Amino acid sequence: MIVCADRVHETRFSTVGMTRRGLHSGVCVPIGAEAVWGVLTAHSRRPREYTDRDLTFLRSVTAVLSAAIRRIEAEAALVYQSLHDPLTGLPNRALARRRLDDAMDAAPRGGTRVALLLVDLDDFKIVNDSLGHAGGDDALVVLARHLRSAVRPGDTVARLGGDELVVVCEHVAGAAEAVAIAARITGSVADLNRAGSLDWPISASIGVALSDPECTREELVRRADSAMYRAKAAGAGGYAFYGGPF
Repeated sequence: MIVCADRVHETRFSTVGMTRRGLHSGVCVPIGAEAVWGVLTAHSRRPREYTDRDLTFLRSVTAVLSAAIRRIEAEAALVYQSLHDPLTGLPNRALARRRLDDAMDAAPRGGTRVALLLVDLDDFKIVNDSLGHAGGDDALVVLARHLRSAVRPGDTVARLGGDELVVVCEHVAGAAEAVAIAARITGSVADLNRAGSLDWPISASIGVALSDPECTREELVRRADSAMYRAKAAGAGGYAFYGGPF
């Protein structure tokens, strides 16, 4: 807490701001203890000695503000934890569904479509058996970071669970653009292996599906899942487009 009874005699800090505003005295009380979120200030246009009662009141106000901010931060943290995967930090299944619903609702208004890419790691059990679950977790964290850089800035990369991830792509013009995103992902995973960033090489099979005006979320997920299994049947590390030759 800083108390300035009269700016004319103040030597600890500049009082130019107070002078400019015609203020002669003031009190500055920090909001927060370990983490300071801001300050509460009270000023007077005349010199003033602030009493213990004045200072106690201001401390009480900052205590109330601090408690409210801590509660807001705690609630925000709980919401974040409920919508994100604790290992990779990616959106989880619940948030992926929300993003997909929002994207599909907005697509008809914008005259675009939504692409859903279901990404399933090939033979990831071998990675876990070879490196242990801790090593497998490390690989997932590296892969998640890499996938975020491979997709477009507005796309959502989410972890559904285990070794299954999904990418929600809004504002997609057509099949060619959706397939191009899948190609970037498979190329990115290949780059990851060539760079030696992982202790064990990995690959991913990707199913690509595109929304249409009659398509529901459940149907789009089913299409992407069907395409993903077709990609796996063709060989590890590839992608397939639902309803098309890609």
